Amino acid sequence: MDINNLKQIIFKPSSNLMRTKGNEIFKENLVTKVRGKKIDDIYHIYGDIKDSKLASELNTHIKLNLKTGKVIGTSCSCEIFKDFSRNKPLFMCEHITAACYKFIDSVSKKQQSKVSNDITNSNVQEKLELSLQITLLSKSFKDYSTYEAEFRIGTAHKYLITNIKQFITSFYDSTKIYVDATLSYDLSEYKIKEDYKELIEYLYKKINSKENPASSRALKLNSSELIGFMETLVNHKITFKYKGIDYYPTILKDRLPLKFTFKDNYEDFLITTHKKLPISLDDENLVYFFNGQIFLPSRKQISNYSFFYEKFKKSDILVFPKGLDNYNMLISKLTAISRDVTLSEGVKNYSSDYLKFEFYIYKDGFDIYCDIYGIYFNKKINILTTAMDGEDKLRDKLAENKILMKLESHKFINRKERLQFVGSDNDLFELLAKKNAGLYTLGKVTFGAGFENIKIYNSKNIVMNLEDNDPKVKIIYRIEEMDPQELHSAYEAYKSGESFYRDSNNNYLDFTDEGVLRFFKLLELLTDNTNEFGSLEVDKDKLFYTKELLEKNSYSIHNNSAIFKNLEKKLDNYEASELTVPLELKATLRDYQINGFKWLKTLTELGLGGILADEMGLGKTVQTIALIASEKNKKFIIVTPTSLIYNWRDELTNFCPDITFDIIHGERNKGKSLEELMDKNTVLLTTYGTLKNNIQSYEGYCFDFCIIDEAQNIKNPTSKTKLAINKIKATTRFALTGTPIENNLTELWSIFDFVMPNFLYSKDVFERKFAIKDKDNIELLKSLINPFILRRTKSEVIEELPDKNEKKLIVEMTPMQKSIYSSFIKDVRESLKNSSGGKIEIFSYLTKLRQICLDPSLLIPDYTGGSGKLEAAMSLIQEHLQEEGKVLLFSQFTSALSKIKEQLDALNINYYYIDGSISAKERLRLVNDFNKNEEVKVFLISLKAGGTGLNLTSANLVIHFDPWWNPAVENQATDRAHRIGQKNIVEVIRLVAKGTIEEKILTLQDNKKQLIDDVLTGDLQDSNALQKLSKDDLIRLFDRSM
Repeated sequence: MDINNLKQIIFKPSSNLMRTKGNEIFKENLVTKVRGKKIDDIYHIYGDIKDSKLASELNTHIKLNLKTGKVIGTSCSCEIFKDFSRNKPLFMCEHITAACYKFIDSVSKKQQSKVSNDITNSNVQEKLELSLQITLLSKSFKDYSTYEAEFRIGTAHKYLITNIKQFITSFYDSTKIYVDATLSYDLSEYKIKEDYKELIEYLYKKINSKENPASSRALKLNSSELIGFMETLVNHKITFKYKGIDYYPTILKDRLPLKFTFKDNYEDFLITTHKKLPISLDDENLVYFFNGQIFLPSRKQISNYSFFYEKFKKSDILVFPKGLDNYNMLISKLTAISRDVTLSEGVKNYSSDYLKFEFYIYKDGFDIYCDIYGIYFNKKINILTTAMDGEDKLRDKLAENKILMKLESHKFINRKERLQFVGSDNDLFELLAKKNAGLYTLGKVTFGAGFENIKIYNSKNIVMNLEDNDPKVKIIYRIEEMDPQELHSAYEAYKSGESFYRDSNNNYLDFTDEGVLRFFKLLELLTDNTNEFGSLEVDKDKLFYTKELLEKNSYSIHNNSAIFKNLEKKLDNYEASELTVPLELKATLRDYQINGFKWLKTLTELGLGGILADEMGLGKTVQTIALIASEKNKKFIIVTPTSLIYNWRDELTNFCPDITFDIIHGERNKGKSLEELMDKNTVLLTTYGTLKNNIQSYEGYCFDFCIIDEAQNIKNPTSKTKLAINKIKATTRFALTGTPIENNLTELWSIFDFVMPNFLYSKDVFERKFAIKDKDNIELLKSLINPFILRRTKSEVIEELPDKNEKKLIVEMTPMQKSIYSSFIKDVRESLKNSSGGKIEIFSYLTKLRQICLDPSLLIPDYTGGSGKLEAAMSLIQEHLQEEGKVLLFSQFTSALSKIKEQLDALNINYYYIDGSISAKERLRLVNDFNKNEEVKVFLISLKAGGTGLNLTSANLVIHFDPWWNPAVENQATDRAHRIGQKNIVEVIRLVAKGTIEEKILTLQDNKKQLIDDVLTGDLQDSNALQKLSKDDLIRLFDRSM
């Protein structure tokens, strides 16, 4: 019989569908075994098929009549065969056909020719395998349970073993095994499946033990013996008779698939589980019947489960008081017992121990990687390489994904189950230096291979040696372990704005460290010679800043300079010094004025100068006179505005009549030599204008002191006045001003260039160093100038000075006034669109708009439509006069003051008037008369003429008729009334025309005021608005404002 005939015979009863399915099973290698056996004229083909749906294999059997060449019998243990074979004899299911394909394939490979007519001689014949079928009967009594096991054996059909002892004995001692009195199997033709080897050995030991001879057909087991028996049947399916019901469980050596929910309420933790608990089948709780299967769980699982098991027998919900100890205990036990624990959000959030992350960063070749570990209740798992199964069902996948997304934002990209760093060198530095705070807040960060020796240098690694080189201090500096030759490269990296410098050993110098940043700022500030690194010499005037910087930071400093200690002793503690006000001074100084005198005196002793910048009205003059009185036999020149020269004359006379002085101004002392005047006098008084015109006469003479009052007069560094002042030779120089900054920082430089030349470098270097007005630069400038500028405000030092109430009064223009303003600004906008004119043209437009805001008649002679501001001003004056008060009214426009004079004359109100044409002597007379004369209660003053040198404390209402660009000028005017000697609350009212250019002027005032606050006070704000107005800035003032 050849192969083709054999195929035709075997497959004749089969259908196309079953052959197709069978062939697929065969090709998928699911036929695990096939064998043939000839008995007389019948050839038996047996097959074992792996079924993915079942734990055990399927068994097939086909009978072939060799004489007739027909299939005479088929069988399979599958459900399909059972259903179809009842109505269709010789039914061949897919499993039978698969076994046949396997059988034919085996014969074909072994013979490669016609099959012998005697197919029984083929090489595919094997011993037939006998399998066992076990039935376990549970017998329950009141206090215990016992079990009986029966065994059946066979191929397709199973026969009951009636004498277990005889069966086992014959297996070991005979060539046949006996099933009962009539049935046996020849071991030369049959063999018992290897799967039952452990069971056979177990039974052999049992029949040879005294306790259980097992001579009957049932093996009797007590509760404690059950576990040993079950362990021989792992993965086998048995019949289990329990409480009258037949079950067909598989014996599984595995964890009990327990499920729990862990919830909480206000006071307690709540644990729930399955409605039906596992059934323990033995006394030691090692065997469980659960969900239709029999489980042999680990002793560890049972040990932890027993805690809950006994409790669940009594209650469906277990309640535990809330507390960290209970929380940790429950989590520990539940995670040891089950892979399916559902935690409520409240439980998850109860302890931060639920989930933590650790990041392990390391190098692999030239690349940098990060492994992420999730730590769930003290168990660490790699979230990229550990699968989401088993115990890991407790994992919070959402939280893990969020972490991965956050790591991506920190430049770590998921590549092949680990995260690769793809960031820049700067990103790596921020990571190493812990500047990347975001990553460190996510969990613990550890650096491993490749990062062992990398260092981050900060201010603690900066080492300095100080050496006195009077009057300078030499600073020798280095950075620990860094090659000194790399300091220059580090400095260049700092100047380029880098965040760090990486040296030749791959260590980092951290420029974001405040101490390192200040150190390099010190280098930048104190030297322009970048080629000589490792040491520098500090001039006397910069020692204070240097000392402050060194003390603020944690540098390692050796041989602390005695010069520094002397500075600390003197200037840092000048208020506590034993200096006393000279007895010759005929004035009682307030405490702050005494401290001001001590400050001036201390700077003098140190050979330095300074700026006394007290707010106007606090007595800068008398503090300076105290200094003059204390410096016996020293020669002073005092330069003042014209308006103040006679004020100085009077105060010198009043406060220190022993001081000899003279005046160079106008015709007085004209033609006299300087030597002649100074031989007779201690103090020489002159004005800025007189000095400028006669500067050549001062050549060759050196004063001990040069003091300038209202020092803002030299704010323009290129003006003739400033250039003349700087030509005066003096050992010590002081500047007095209430407004050291009015518009920009260059004004401050200009004053310091007089006080201490080169202290703030050249003008170009100063502007380069401090051009960018950011927080750091402003703070640096403050630290530098702080020892040499003393500023106190009235609110700080004079508790008894009455308040100054300031307010804006928004005034509606009259209808005709508003119409003229609208028409004019519209024309201006059109003109500016088509004009290439410069600032001068724009300022002319601004001036005309401001005049319209005051009174259109200032611009249009025949205008009769009235002025809202003029009406408001007259109303305020009349109302105040009724309350017996006195009024100061300031305006930049003398023409506007003339309009007010007309109104006052019409109302028979007496007034005084000052503008730039009034001489200094006449101004002083008018001021003194106004303060004494109760008949005159209004003083009209042009803003610039009356902004300084006037003491008008009898007035208690100040009206600013028009706002000026510079708030400092307005404040100077206001302080004519709000100063020492004032007894009443001063009301300051700024009249502002609604919806006009004046409102924008107020905005500019606020911006300029910020500059003064930034540099002279402790508030550090954005200073960008403080730059000088460009043409575009001015044009924007004409944007629609009504």
